[in-house]
Amino acid sequence: GKWIQFDARSSDEHSLLRYRNLENADRELYNIDFLNVNEPFFLLEGAIDSTFIKNSIAFGGTQHLMKFLEQHPELKQNAHNGTVIWDNDDAGKDEIKKTVKMGFNWFEWTDIKANNKYKYNSDGTLRIIKDINNAVMYSDCFRLDKNGFIVFDDLKNYIRKADGAMIKLTLLYGNREKMKYEKQKQQAKKIISKTAKPTTPYF
Repeated sequence: GKWIQFDARSSDEHSLLRYRNLENADRELYNIDFLNVNEPFFLLEGAIDSTFIKNSIAFGGTQHLMKFLEQHPELKQNAHNGTVIWDNDDAGKDEIKKTVKMGFNWFEWTDIKANNKYKYNSDGTLRIIKDINNAVMYSDCFRLDKNGFIVFDDLKNYIRKADGAMIKLTLLYGNREKMKYEKQKQQAKKIISKTAKPTTPYF
């Protein structure tokens, strides 16, 4: 008899407001009631992305995942069957190691590129495939079955095991903490240079 959750996503790539949802509402794991953890299952950030993958759920952003894992311990208990597909952005790359340490498999975006038709955005910049929805729309990496799900054989080409993942993750994405620190340092320098008052030299 009451709203539990509402999520809206703008389909306009130039929209200033991309997402809208209920504030101060208790969130739920999208599709959790239909998940089978005894088979390969998938955890994604976005609900729309998850609709393309059979036996998957969506947690709605990095800030919600840990709470949901506590509420549903069966997910961590069967982490060897699970793959977390973080979005292909800096925030997602920062989180991969955390879920790998829990035993979840991870998804490698490196070889997923837009096809020639969609290689560039409308403003002429190179298109980066940011999530599963993007990959279905703009790349040739995935076939869809008659029910609209990505064919599992296509999907598993990009799934990597948790075992021994740390070395490869470091090679692919570098030291994320160090990179984040350097970025913050550069931003701080820019702010200081803009706000610093010029000094009068003494002769």
